[in-house]
Amino acid sequence: MLEGLKLAWAQGFRQVELESDNALLAN
Repeated sequence: MLEGLKLAWAQGFRQVELESDNALLAN
C-alpha cells in the first residue's frame, strides 16, 4: 500500500516538474 502511494506521488511530482519546465521554456 505504502509503496503504491510513494510510486503514485513520485509520478505526480515528476508530472508537476515537467509542467514547470515547460512553462519556463514557454516564457
